[in-house]
Amino acid sequence: MINTITAYVIAVVTLFADECKHYKGVWAVRMALKNNEDAQDFYKPQTYREICWTIIADARQFLSTVVDEDDFKNPQFAQMPVTNLAYTAQQLNHKRPFQPMDFPIEWVSVPSVLPSIPSGQPPIAAAYSSMGRTPQVQQTAGLAKINSDVHQPIQRMMAPYWATTTSSPNFHKILAAGGLRLNALPQQMVNGVQICYHHATGRCSKVGCNRAHAEKAHIPRDFVTAFCNVVSPCIPLFLAQQQQQNQGHNNKQQ
Repeated sequence: MINTITAYVIAVVTLFADECKHYKGVWAVRMALKNNEDAQDFYKPQTYREICWTIIADARQFLSTVVDEDDFKNPQFAQMPVTNLAYTAQQLNHKRPFQPMDFPIEWVSVPSVLPSIPSGQPPIAAAYSSMGRTPQVQQTAGLAKINSDVHQPIQRMMAPYWATTTSSPNFHKILAAGGLRLNALPQQMVNGVQICYHHATGRCSKVGCNRAHAEKAHIPRDFVTAFCNVVSPCIPLFLAQQQQQNQGHNNKQQ
């Protein structure tokens, strides 16, 4: 696995030089694997499949983001390429359960007959349960309404957030980290009801939510693009703030 990633990372740095953020992310994943080669209990064939898929998905979203000269002149307003592999490497270094949100069910090693899964669980939950692993969606059973039918651009955008928590996102705080307010979010009505941003991103924890919990097919792609353009730059800023706050809290306890 390390040899495969090394070959890929050489190709990336040859094409895009060593300042490419995707290259740095893949290298961080490689080093996490290299530093934990003896962790056989964690690094199983299924884990390697998940790592491969995560790198493929990250490359796809990173390299498909097109920018022009004006974007480089005003990067604070541009939708620049973003990589989530630093969070992947962090998970691997801490040997945390690794479950990409958009991981294809065809890549999961499962018995020919899956166990019975409660109604409403996405197929990926069934596959992971059969492997003796508890997916994140089950950890919040009864606490949040899980939506596994999320647009892929939103899945990719929210992946770093879901890597750190299972709590429904607080968009007031997330946007505030980027200097924005809630009114910066695009409006979208579904059957005359304002869409639920939390459900659209994968998890709504509000009891009796009066917003529209729309299916993916009923959420326009224009809204998805506009929503990601606003929220995406704020996610890493919010996570950095949370990390600083947690470090400050730990320092006080010590």
